[in-house]
Amino acid sequence: MSYDAILFNNILGRLCALESVSGLVATSLSQFSDSTGQGLGGVQDGTNKLFTVAATNYQAGSLIATVGNNTYSAGNGLLETSPSTGQFQFVDAPIVSDLITVYYSAIDTGVINISDAGIHAENSSVSLDGAVDGVNTLFTTSRTNYKPGSTLVISGGNVLSAGNGYTESSPGNGEFTLDVAPTIGQVVQIIYQDENATGIITKVDSTMQGIVGIINDVNQTFQVSNGAYQPGSLYAVVAGNYYTAGNGLTETSPGTGSVTFTVAPTVGDLMYIFYQLP
Repeated sequence: MSYDAILFNNILGRLCALESVSGLVATSLSQFSDSTGQGLGGVQDGTNKLFTVAATNYQAGSLIATVGNNTYSAGNGLLETSPSTGQFQFVDAPIVSDLITVYYSAIDTGVINISDAGIHAENSSVSLDGAVDGVNTLFTTSRTNYKPGSTLVISGGNVLSAGNGYTESSPGNGEFTLDVAPTIGQVVQIIYQDENATGIITKVDSTMQGIVGIINDVNQTFQVSNGAYQPGSLYAVVAGNYYTAGNGLTETSPGTGSVTFTVAPTVGDLMYIFYQLP
């Protein structure tokens, strides 16, 4: 798995964590992320190899794990020992200090997923409409429309952004168009905000839609479109780099929606800001 793909899944995992307070339950096949201290079952003592995902089940073949700086999948460092009960086993026991993060698809049994508050994740193997045949470039989300500027797409292991790898060709119809047709066997994924969602807890702003502030190599402070955000909930992706409070950015004023980056974004950088509403 590429760094970009891991970054994309980290975004999904952060969204899952943000939605964990919503008290809603999903009923369809969705993507989940568990980690050490956040839903993952199993003792991490340097000896134990057997762990359990929080959803208590997962789709066979969908599980990917990162342990420290290493990435594993079924047959490559881990075994999907019991998808129906959520169990999997590492070939080598993780050491105590390693952070374990697991990504998987599952039928929800009470664990909150990112679809509960207007943020959705889909892929070409499940709900995203469009043929992956080496020719087709047009794909359609299962929702009738998405908020312009809120999309992130991963195609063939590469994370793309609107205007750089794909076009938000018709947000009102849920359509987007890739610059290059994915080949047979590749997977296309998208996360986006539903334009018609109500009761949204998590929002996505971007340089194309919502973020207030000039990207000019000097300015470091920006404001989210909502005018306020929940302290501790904000993170950003700038030019493919992932930032959180204390790690590349400061939540300078959650009450007024301001955030300050340690280093000023460069002209041409694409910025996404994810945050929880207060």
